[in-house]
Amino acid sequence: MKQSIPLSIEGFYQFSVHPFRLTPDPYFIYQTQSLIQAKRTLLQFITTDDGILLIDARPGLGKTILLQHFSELPLARIKAFFIQSFNLSPDELFETIAYALKLKPEKTKAKNLLLISLFCKKLRKQGFHPILILDEIDSLMPETLKELGILMNINFSSKPLFQLILSGHTQINEIFTNKSLQIITDKVLHHISLSPLKRNEIQGYIEHRLALSQGHPPNLPSGKSSDYLFRFSEGIPRIINLIIYRLLLLGAQEQKHDLTFIDFHKVIHELHNEGLLPKDKPQESAHLKKRGMPCQ
Repeated sequence: MKQSIPLSIEGFYQFSVHPFRLTPDPYFIYQTQSLIQAKRTLLQFITTDDGILLIDARPGLGKTILLQHFSELPLARIKAFFIQSFNLSPDELFETIAYALKLKPEKTKAKNLLLISLFCKKLRKQGFHPILILDEIDSLMPETLKELGILMNINFSSKPLFQLILSGHTQINEIFTNKSLQIITDKVLHHISLSPLKRNEIQGYIEHRLALSQGHPPNLPSGKSSDYLFRFSEGIPRIINLIIYRLLLLGAQEQKHDLTFIDFHKVIHELHNEGLLPKDKPQESAHLKKRGMPCQ
């Protein structure tokens, strides 16, 4: 006898789009206090049309969503180009930038540098304001970042060829202690550090994502659910997404529209055993054990 395939989350709850995928999606950006302040600083930065802005955040806090969202904003005369710069050599970086600018890369770094320079000068002549956004720069070697700083030294009519936004994890400060990168640090105008969701933002975050997904969302436990999620996620959106994703998956498999705290406990227990939640704090381990849920 053939086994039937369990209903998907989208199928069971009739979502138009999955509300809690782990892949960053600017469609779901939620205006936390931290993100509102970050966007305000970003807008202040672009009005200067000069220098570099640094953004750092712990993994899962939403820096990539913020940058993708910013790069897609319909800002007048702004041309923003988003680049994920995973572990690139100087040659690869300039080739990647050329691709991001929708240019045909050349075979050498020097030719790509010239290609990028000419393209940005052309945008300037047309009255546009170019901005390059490089995400995950903590994977780059110092020599690669140094080459980027050299590119920043090329000017056009008293303005830089482009503004630069550099984003990475919380060790971004350690990267720029390297003296060879003074060429970068001398041009930094702003530095943003993203923060986790506050306890009182979690319920709104969940409701926001469910509302954008339409369909027939489940009834989630109310009352202390935000406290419960905050305790086990530390306010990290990616971990909240993971917990709710697994909760909805459980609901779809068991065909339940009303999810309870028992379902929450079951999901938390599974995620702990799989090592997918932040490292246990003493009070969290005691909380699980008290409810008969052994911690890993």
